[in-house]
Amino acid sequence: SVYDGGGITPDFITESRTFSRPAYSLVFNDILGDYAIEYFKKNLSIAPASEFHLTDEEYEDFISYAGTREFDMRSSAESALDQLIRAANQDGLYDVYKNEIDALSARIKVDKETMLRLKKDEILPLLEEEIVVKYYLRGSEYNIRLRDDRGLYQALEWWGE
Repeated sequence: SVYDGGGITPDFITESRTFSRPAYSLVFNDILGDYAIEYFKKNLSIAPASEFHLTDEEYEDFISYAGTREFDMRSSAESALDQLIRAANQDGLYDVYKNEIDALSARIKVDKETMLRLKKDEILPLLEEEIVVKYYLRGSEYNIRLRDDRGLYQALEWWGE
């Protein structure tokens, strides 16, 4: 349907893909790009972009590499706890809640390696995109993106493909 000034209403709406705080941190601090350069230096060639996949062993190598880099790998929960601590300090209540805050902090703290393993399904395609671009230049990353494009698969399903 087309409405005056309202644009076109799609037949179906797909959810936008969202990324976790750790994934954003890896991109923002160029950890993925730097690792892709290291990968490129060690490997003369890779499979065609549409067929390229990192092995579990290669992803573990990435985890080791990322573990040596300084970047903010806190989860959203850890970040929210930091905000809670700041607010408690501002209100002069930190000492009142200190034991509870410390207990909560210990329970939600996750080290870098564990977080990278937990977020593997999210981080792996981003890393593969970075690597593929080093070999086949810009545009080749779409071969990786299309593998997990929910919108594309919903459209194909809608069209009966």
